[in-house]
Amino acid sequence: MDSMEGSKIIMKKGNTIKFKIISILLPFIFLTIIELILRLFNFGYDTSVILIDHEYSDFCYLNQDLSKKYFTSEQLATSGNKDFFKRNKDTNTFRIFVLGGSSALGFPYNHNGSISRMIKYRLERNYPEMNFDVINCAMVGVNSYTVLDISKGIVDYQPDAIVIYMGHNEYYGALGVASTNKLGRNRNIVKTTIYLRKLRIFQALMKFREYIIKKLNPEPGEFKNRMERMADKNVPYKSEIYEAGIRQFDENLKEILQLFKQHNIPVFIGNIISNEKDQMPFESQLLEPHTNDKWYNLYTTSLDNFKKEEKDGAYQNLLAVNEIDSTYAMAQFLKGQLAYEQKKYAEAKRCMTNAKELDLVRFRAPEEINRSIQNGADKYKNYFVNIKEFFESRSPNGIIGKELVLEHLHPNIEGYHLIAECFVEAINKSQLIKSKYTEQSSTTLRFQYPLSIVDSIRGQYEIYMLKESWPFYEKIPDSVTSKGSYIEQIAGGLSVKQFTWNQAMAMLEEYYVKNNDKKGQLLVNEAFTLEYNFDPQFFIKAARLSDDIGNYERAAFYSKEAFYLSPTFENAKRAFLAYLKVDEPDNSIKFIDFAISNNTSNFDMPAFKKSVLRIIDLIKTLDKEPDNLNILKEIALTYELIGNQVGTQKYTELIKSKDPYFLVSSEHK
Repeated sequence: MDSMEGSKIIMKKGNTIKFKIISILLPFIFLTIIELILRLFNFGYDTSVILIDHEYSDFCYLNQDLSKKYFTSEQLATSGNKDFFKRNKDTNTFRIFVLGGSSALGFPYNHNGSISRMIKYRLERNYPEMNFDVINCAMVGVNSYTVLDISKGIVDYQPDAIVIYMGHNEYYGALGVASTNKLGRNRNIVKTTIYLRKLRIFQALMKFREYIIKKLNPEPGEFKNRMERMADKNVPYKSEIYEAGIRQFDENLKEILQLFKQHNIPVFIGNIISNEKDQMPFESQLLEPHTNDKWYNLYTTSLDNFKKEEKDGAYQNLLAVNEIDSTYAMAQFLKGQLAYEQKKYAEAKRCMTNAKELDLVRFRAPEEINRSIQNGADKYKNYFVNIKEFFESRSPNGIIGKELVLEHLHPNIEGYHLIAECFVEAINKSQLIKSKYTEQSSTTLRFQYPLSIVDSIRGQYEIYMLKESWPFYEKIPDSVTSKGSYIEQIAGGLSVKQFTWNQAMAMLEEYYVKNNDKKGQLLVNEAFTLEYNFDPQFFIKAARLSDDIGNYERAAFYSKEAFYLSPTFENAKRAFLAYLKVDEPDNSIKFIDFAISNNTSNFDMPAFKKSVLRIIDLIKTLDKEPDNLNILKEIALTYELIGNQVGTQKYTELIKSKDPYFLVSSEHK
């Protein structure tokens, strides 16, 4: 064979290899082109966990389309809070991400009803020298798969701590093992599908799949709420599907905690609560069906006893029923109710917990989930927060019920405050925050917290609508359907999405303005400071209104926050005047120094500072000589000199309490 023929053979082989490579690559090139075209025409949605705000480019927030990534039907997808935070964390900021489902989000109140906002409110007052980002990444109807995926998307955003409250949605939540929105029990398949959802071409295929399913199986005409549409089947206690849900939670939780451990991010994870005392099981059956006539006869007789209010007979029959077979949820619950009435609280608690565990409709998480949470926290050296124990300590006779829970598992406002208090206490004890701690009364903070009456009533309406259909079937009270007060109308419109939360708060503020209710106006603007923590206008208004009603401590807090958001002479002036009114001249100095360096007025700031420094020295001396009336007089007169009438009055009254005849006024110097 000569060299020419050899060259031809080599060239032919080379062309064959190139052809094979091109043949292999061609489908990928074709798919890439389709993907680029879909993105060019803005088809589908961005699946990034965190998005950068278009208007305020320094700020980020949770992607409001993100849940579409986890629901097989986009119609069921939900959205979470929109908590803004800086892309680049400030040096004096402690950043917390909150993860979980609807309870972590604060359903049915949302916005300032969420535990994230309550945690932020408390921490800001416990550590006044620190700034706090508390970003809520929770969503309605999601479970540990979503929390795992979101966890991967937030580790690069400089979290100082993670707060987790989850566990109720492992069966019926998106990707739950007993949900209509499931992708099977193989975690690798589920996680791969979640990953592929970032591709627009995959989103198009999923939309096409959903379209075909609807064509083949059109939904019935009657209304179904999200709970009913997502629940696929009953989950008997200790059944195969029950165990699959526990395994799913265990494995996802393990991966979540491993991820944060690898990034040296501390995790505060709480166990979960549900209504055991006042929520009867949704559906019951014997775990081992049998034809024991005695059991059925006794149970039927016990129900007859209930109807006739023969409670002693009912209790005795239920004792016998449960001795034969104790796996019927309703029999356990009824026995628990009767034991509670007889003040046999330990027995009542045991029966009510059993009833929850045996409930076939598994919206309330089994106790296995709580054991997994505590075991995971211990294994990965995280902070376990015993929320259930705290709730039980605040519940009548140690059984959680309607006093703290709205329906089957969502806390009421008091309940959400308790969850926030649990997490804040755990964070305080951890000593992760390296700043001066200021003791604050939990009761006072709860009372002052800016959750409006509209938010509260809206939450009630949301629960009425939830419980109207499956699995509750409770009639909405007539008083709710009739036309209520103006505030109730705002809440009603908000609950049916007639207008947005912002619009509802604006309407409420307008109502308070018309009625010259400055406390109401303050509450609305405080609510806006939590919603728009980057906008100084709401902090300035909250500071002004606090000053108007004589709440100078709150005025100082909001003035300080307004200055940090917008460091101007006017905001510095507002802050140092507010701190002087609460007799904290030390805290006023940094704002006075800024005002001196950025003075845009004709005010003699150096002379003003000299007077304030004199007050600081006098107060230090007063600590050693608390009964020295001359020092008290000089402080009062110096405050009068700089125009601080509140400070003047405070020290004048203090002098009068010690010696009513001692002259204070500058006329008698």
